[in-house]
Amino acid sequence: MIKQGDQLYMVYSSSGVGPTYAVGLLEMNASNDPMDPDYWRKLNYPVMHLLGQVGQYGPGHNALFQDQFGDWLNVYHACSVNGGFRHASIRPVHFRFDGSPILDMTDEENLLPEYQNVTLTVIVV
Repeated sequence: MIKQGDQLYMVYSSSGVGPTYAVGLLEMNASNDPMDPDYWRKLNYPVMHLLGQVGQYGPGHNALFQDQFGDWLNVYHACSVNGGFRHASIRPVHFRFDGSPILDMTDEENLLPEYQNVTLTVIVV
């Protein structure tokens, strides 16, 4: 589970272990009772799925944790597209503007370190 602002997010694995194995997401307002199923909202699409990461399929059986700097990480199992056994992988967790976690961001979508700090000048005419 992750708490971001006033929201709780819970990830879970679903489907059979294989190409269709995926990770889903439940969310709710943190002020509500997490034991009451009526407060949870289930996304109608997986947040990690088949070929979400290059060279992997069937991600699942994951856990979220924070490192010593407070950054969130996701550790999970997935198979190689070439077949074989499931192997552990670890990826950073990013967050959307609304606080919801992004678990399947590709390396190409990550912000390059040289663009981490930018300056913007707005000219109003």
